[in-house]
Amino acid sequence: MKAITTKQQAVLDYIRAYHREHGLAPTVREIARHVGVSSSCTVQRCLDALERKGAIKRGGYQYRGITLLQDPPPKFPEMEAALREIHATTGISTIRAICERVLPDLAPRSRP
Repeated sequence: MKAITTKQQAVLDYIRAYHREHGLAPTVREIARHVGVSSSCTVQRCLDALERKGAIKRGGYQYRGITLLQDPPPKFPEMEAALREIHATTGISTIRAICERVLPDLAPRSRP
């Protein structure tokens, strides 16, 4: 992926966090509110740049139509591997509890 600006990174981080929490992409207005801009055009230009750089894909005029193309690498790959092994041997409730306490970024989210 090509280098992205600070504002583009802020937008991308928000899209990732929102998707992780809600299971779907934020709207352009939600992104604008979060990054502190009043114009949705500014966000659209940012999204255009992120799409050109290969970070996201947009579904035309589809509502909440942003798809993340690249997830960041895990912060702790060894821990993620260990958690997957625990999950394989003990089941989802145990892994969920471990993830929520140890690595909240990796915890499975239930959709509303």
